[in-house]
Amino acid sequence: HKSTKPRSSRSYPILTMAHSGQTIPNISSLIKKTDHYDKDERYMATSDLCELLKRHSGGSEGGGSSASFLDSNTERQICTAVLRLLHDKSNDVQAIAVKTLGVL
Repeated sequence: HKSTKPRSSRSYPILTMAHSGQTIPNISSLIKKTDHYDKDERYMATSDLCELLKRHSGGSEGGGSSASFLDSNTERQICTAVLRLLHDKSNDVQAIAVKTLGVL
């Protein structure tokens, strides 16, 4: 019997380093995983992106975009990846993509 950690316990240091140089590589890694062959990887990467955007939108003032902490290129990559996932063969991945669009 092998003990494994549940996938939902993943945490990325992105949230505490939003303005450091380490933010973009971690976000880029999540964006790449949205194109993974495994639907579970696509789902978790999209879910993690959604949570990241939600946490940052909660702290934004003046009704600004939830992705205002990102540069325009990264924001475009996230939007492109999420829109592509709306056509994913997995219904679960499609559902988390719709949820993420609501946060964007």
